[in-house]
Amino acid sequence: MKFKRGCLLSFFSALIFACILFVVAGAAFQYINNQPWFCNSCHEMSFYYQTWQRSRHAATTRCLDCH
Repeated sequence: MKFKRGCLLSFFSALIFACILFVVAGAAFQYINNQPWFCNSCHEMSFYYQTWQRSRHAATTRCLDCH
């Protein structure tokens, strides 16, 4: 009986840890994904990123505000 209780406790501890890790990783991805430099990480976006940086919209909007 003690062995089963220990396995159950380990399983639920691992499950809770995995859920917390999933939430933290999701929040980190959302934060990074919302940064303008992330949009510029694709080589095809370099021209558009530079154009955005020089525009008056750079001070007030981010990539994901429109896209």
